[in-house]
Amino acid sequence: MFKKILIVSKMTELELDEFLFDAEVEAVHRQRNVDTRALIERDKIHYKTFEQIVSCFKEYDVSLEVIKRQNVFKRDLDKGWDLVVVVGGDGTFMDVARYIHDCTPLFGIKSSPFSMGGHFHTNLSNARDHIRRLFEGAPDKDFSLRPRTRVKGVVENGNTIVDYALNEILIGDVYKAGYDSLDIHYRGTVYETGSSGLIVSTFRGKTGWYDNIPIREQDPAVISRYRSAMEKAGLENRDMLLRECDFKPGQETMVRYKTMMRKSEGPCPGNDYGTLLPGEEMVVFCRVISDGAVTFDGHKPTRIRKRVYPFYYGNRLTISVSDKPLMCVEFDNRF
Repeated sequence: MFKKILIVSKMTELELDEFLFDAEVEAVHRQRNVDTRALIERDKIHYKTFEQIVSCFKEYDVSLEVIKRQNVFKRDLDKGWDLVVVVGGDGTFMDVARYIHDCTPLFGIKSSPFSMGGHFHTNLSNARDHIRRLFEGAPDKDFSLRPRTRVKGVVENGNTIVDYALNEILIGDVYKAGYDSLDIHYRGTVYETGSSGLIVSTFRGKTGWYDNIPIREQDPAVISRYRSAMEKAGLENRDMLLRECDFKPGQETMVRYKTMMRKSEGPCPGNDYGTLLPGEEMVVFCRVISDGAVTFDGHKPTRIRKRVYPFYYGNRLTISVSDKPLMCVEFDNRF
């Protein structure tokens, strides 16, 4: 079933710093009080795991190619792979996932206890068993190939950029504490917003930005009107609002959004939250002069091939539920 396999290794923190600062890396670490020895140890842990994983796959009759995350481009994922394996953490998993636009399965193996692993069912402790089940077991019995919902974003900011979020798309100030103004066209209505931004999230993204992004307005007069409207609607406080707009059990394939919208009607006057259904589009126009940004999957401006795109006055973003879900290898027993 799996004959042609690509294995992608994460870029460790040490490798990133060496790439960014080159010969100055030691000086930068001293200036920032970075524990270089800890970075070196984490680097060793990852590569020890990586070598063991590669060795496990070599036990089977497969065509294997190995590549580092920082060297992966879309063309590398267009070579007819039967399986793509990510050895690293959530960042590497999502970075590789954005390049998969067909039904190629993605299999994640968490390489280090220091890596985030929300998208993973496998780590070093159970990797050999899971790899064995892949090659010697049967689908839907020993493992599953399950689709995960993605959000598609088309950014038009002088260029046209198409990207896919496995977790979330965050629209707002590039500095997360900043204030943003957006015009949101949705279901035949235009909403003028003034807020800390808009977030559109899958169920998988709920434990990241969706659960933590603040919904707020900075104008005291507006806040007063909103509080009054919320009380009339039976939503007396922000905690109740967050409960109402959160994902519920059984909504694993759903896409939800939340923001501060200047309006007086709806499920939560003054704020807005709701669902984005397959086939629908939400179109967002920016109304800020500087520092606007569209961020996919919590990426950072300092990362290589960053997924933080400039979003200035008049720029447009079209958001929809992707018709290309990501197929993932999953096992019933989580570590």
